[in-house]
Amino acid sequence: MISPRSILKRFSADQRGNVAMMFAMSLFPMAGAAGVAIDYSRISSGQASLHAAVDAAALAVAKDPTVGNGSDNASVLAKIKAFMDINLDQSKFKSPPTITVREATEDRIIVEGVGCMPMAFAGFTNIIDPCVKARTAVSRPTSTNLEVALVMDNSGSMSGSKMTAAKQAAADFVTTLFKDVRRTDQVKVALVPFTLSVNAGAGMSRSSSNIDGNGASSIHWQNLLPSGSVPPVGVTSRFSLFDQLGEQWRGCFETRPGTFATSDAPPDSSAPDSLFVPMFAPDEPGEMDRSSISRNYLNRMGGGGNFSVPNSYLNDDGSSDISYNNSTRLEVSSTRPACGNLSAAFNLPFTSANGSDWRDRNFLYRSSANICRYNLTGTSGGRTGRHQMTNGKGPNYMCVATPVQRLSTDESLLKTKINQMEAAGNTNLLEGFMWGWRAVSPNAPYADGRSYTWQEPNSSRRNRKIIVLMSDGDNYWGETNNPNESIYSPMGFYSNARLGTAPTNANEANVQMNQKTLEACNNARAIRGRDNSDAITVYTVAFSTTGQEISVAGKKLLEDCASVVNGHRQYYPASSSAQLAEVFKTIAAKIGELKLAE
Repeated sequence: MISPRSILKRFSADQRGNVAMMFAMSLFPMAGAAGVAIDYSRISSGQASLHAAVDAAALAVAKDPTVGNGSDNASVLAKIKAFMDINLDQSKFKSPPTITVREATEDRIIVEGVGCMPMAFAGFTNIIDPCVKARTAVSRPTSTNLEVALVMDNSGSMSGSKMTAAKQAAADFVTTLFKDVRRTDQVKVALVPFTLSVNAGAGMSRSSSNIDGNGASSIHWQNLLPSGSVPPVGVTSRFSLFDQLGEQWRGCFETRPGTFATSDAPPDSSAPDSLFVPMFAPDEPGEMDRSSISRNYLNRMGGGGNFSVPNSYLNDDGSSDISYNNSTRLEVSSTRPACGNLSAAFNLPFTSANGSDWRDRNFLYRSSANICRYNLTGTSGGRTGRHQMTNGKGPNYMCVATPVQRLSTDESLLKTKINQMEAAGNTNLLEGFMWGWRAVSPNAPYADGRSYTWQEPNSSRRNRKIIVLMSDGDNYWGETNNPNESIYSPMGFYSNARLGTAPTNANEANVQMNQKTLEACNNARAIRGRDNSDAITVYTVAFSTTGQEISVAGKKLLEDCASVVNGHRQYYPASSSAQLAEVFKTIAAKIGELKLAE
């Protein structure tokens, strides 16, 4: 039998009940600790969510081009809240977090958020609705300035559906560039339509110091006076001849001679060849508005048949008809008045002394006294009524492109100018590219572009210059079957040898034009900008459709003209109107990305 004493001793030594008692005694502290863990986890999760939402909202708004462009903090706050309403789990908070925009400028966005959360075990943890904070500062991408020259082929082969497609692609291109601009001057676009020549447009008035108004350039009197001859009294420049003819100069220029042909060097009166010479197409021999003239009348060495005279707009002798005497003598109705200090010798026989073809006779190609034939209003050889500027003929021959629109921030104006483009004439990529370059250049004649190394004071903002050159064909300078061997162009006649040696046919002329075009592209791309980067980026588009393909050499020229960006040539071929539209969208998107990326 177990004694009470033994039972008591055994009970006092037994520790098994302590576990339950200790668990019971520690139940409340353990519950509190678990509640603290849960509540602090909730706080941590809420703070992380708030930080993530504030960061994401600030980053999104920083990409909005309207922010910092005169917008106040209230409008920015509305954008932040709208973004957070979508991206923040509001159920984690007792009430929607309080958001404050501390700063919203072009340089950065600073946003703060405060959110309070209910505590599940506040009674145990003595934490009552704690609040968390989140703050983010986002440095905004540099708002890059863009200067873009849209250089569009308007030659005759672009007529019809091709021109319609080009106009639409160009208009959409402009729309994309002006979308989401931050400042009114952030994007500027110039439109440069080109054919065989370029109409320089507004700002190139005849009184401009950039223009050779005194006949100083080495090419000024070419095809009008023999080398070394002095023009008649009162004739100071080609503008004098326009006035005497009663014709308005349309705005086209000759290609500058020598290295100036492929350089944006500014005009300088101390270097006359750097000045811009107004384009003046000479009258070709024969009766006005006739397309051909007998070889026998002009060159007894040439045999029978006709010479082509595509730009005859004056009667050579002042009478209604030209009379020839058995191909040996030019008969005129009266003695021609003296022309300044130059001889007015007419009625000359075709002799070796007087020259045997029209390039040497006084009244023809290398005329001397016959410069007075342009004087239709004066007394020195004036011949009122003996001219006919029809069918595109006259001193503005081949100046048919719509005028250049200089750099502009006016989207509507640019689209109006695009819609005015018309197809006509031949293709001259050299002049098209050069006037595109001049449109974005800081140098005269326009001087509309910012400096090649421009940087806005007290800002990292920079400027990018871009040329987009589109063509549907090869360079072409037409040949004719006469001693000039060509139609007149900004390069003069073939025989003027402006691009090197005198070409004898269109193929040789094409090769020379290609060489000069590529030289111009290389010169433009070689200009260094800020931090030794490319100052100009060139994009090229070859619009080569079925039946009107650009030659292999022509495509290679456009490809070689384009810039290399991230290892890729910015050359884009298009073989249909639909592809042309896509190409322009692609280029516009690439350029548009530059507005918010540095």
